[in-house]
Amino acid sequence: MAPDTIAAPITAPGTAAVGAVRVSGPLARHCIETLVQNHGAVASQPRRLVFSTIFDFAPGGGARCPLDQGMVAFFPGPQSFTGEDCVEFHLHGSPYLVRRLLESLAQLGVRSARAGEFTERAFLNGRMDLSQAEAVADLIAAETEAQARVALDALDGRLSNAVTALGVPLKALVAEIEAYIDFPEEDIEPLSRSAWRQAIDEVRSSVKAYVDSFATGRLCREGAQVVLAGLPNVGKSSLLNALVGEERAIVTPIAGTTRDSIEERISIGGLSVRLWDTAGLAEQQCGGRELDEVEQLGIERSRARIAQADLVLFVFAPDVDLELQLEAHHSFSAQWQKAVLLVNKQDLDPDGELRQRLRSALGAELLTVCAKQPGSLETLREAIAQRLLASPVAPGALLIANRRHHEALAQADAALGRALEGLAHDLPPEFVTLELRSALTSLTEIIGVTTTDDLLGMIFSKFCIGK
Repeated sequence: MAPDTIAAPITAPGTAAVGAVRVSGPLARHCIETLVQNHGAVASQPRRLVFSTIFDFAPGGGARCPLDQGMVAFFPGPQSFTGEDCVEFHLHGSPYLVRRLLESLAQLGVRSARAGEFTERAFLNGRMDLSQAEAVADLIAAETEAQARVALDALDGRLSNAVTALGVPLKALVAEIEAYIDFPEEDIEPLSRSAWRQAIDEVRSSVKAYVDSFATGRLCREGAQVVLAGLPNVGKSSLLNALVGEERAIVTPIAGTTRDSIEERISIGGLSVRLWDTAGLAEQQCGGRELDEVEQLGIERSRARIAQADLVLFVFAPDVDLELQLEAHHSFSAQWQKAVLLVNKQDLDPDGELRQRLRSALGAELLTVCAKQPGSLETLREAIAQRLLASPVAPGALLIANRRHHEALAQADAALGRALEGLAHDLPPEFVTLELRSALTSLTEIIGVTTTDDLLGMIFSKFCIGK
């Protein structure tokens, strides 16, 4: 059964300089012949934009009305994005013109594309594997250099090539072991178990390296959650405003001004960072009074943010009671994964006395900052980037950034571990090949050789319409 022909705008909705519509499927040529004045020139010059008058569809062979003058390009399959015949109409960017063109296409039997359906067809027609298809969505959503880089690595096929390379020695080993099992009477000289173990160990070492790279890759793709924490009035909101570059949080001398978490997105060291300003971590009182219910809820949310954060910026200040600050640090430090300890309001502690006292009490280094001094903020930005990316990344290194890919690699690693365990305990070779095949299945799930319809539906539903 021939697939439907689909269409969707491929430019953002709203008024713009250009509004483009993509069509893919068996009716693409018919759409050109029916709606484009010089359709012969378009069809004879594939993959080139050709200037033409574009018409409204006239049912029953009636006179056609010009819709717009624009550019039309024909991409014959299989050398197109989807692997099917495709056509792109580039109109003036009026929402009315785009809507009228889609209505004309509908009268020709073309239906609206689902989210991600063009890329899904590219995958199903072998124009890209599943990891590359996912990279298309990631690249569209990229807001930082790091997000674009990891997406381009996958789109360029680096991940696919790496996964394929991991499978080559495993397939060879499975073939050899199974030949030995199936044809014991033949004169087949099998590798020794120590050689099997060495071959599996080498592959597993590479798999584990990719699994470990996810800690950094995840931050590159998804961004990091960084939380400003500390007692009321230590200057958390001032630091957030300074890092963001605008007055996002209310700043007053009154303790407890921030009662709920405030989120802002910024870029630090090429990473997308969700920066949270949280309610001050007062235990029972704030500014000499009992905490009200709203403040208590805000502090509970602060606790949750701290526990979920990739990095906590714990803020001390010289004009806030030191013992209370140390108590708050002690109370919350067990909940965070990574932290940078800050002494804020440097202008109130020019001799660095508070920093010295905190260094002695905590046995840790502290960074001195001041929201009013751009130089110290740049130092803070560098410290955040260094702490988030604690493990240095070699230039050009391939990072695993997608959770699905990480899970598949972790499953492959576990299967290879079980195969090695089986060899160590002299289990039958059938057990070893079973685990090797399990590892191969997990690896091929990354590039979509083995997938379920539910998985494909989940992946492509996250795409935007028109891609």
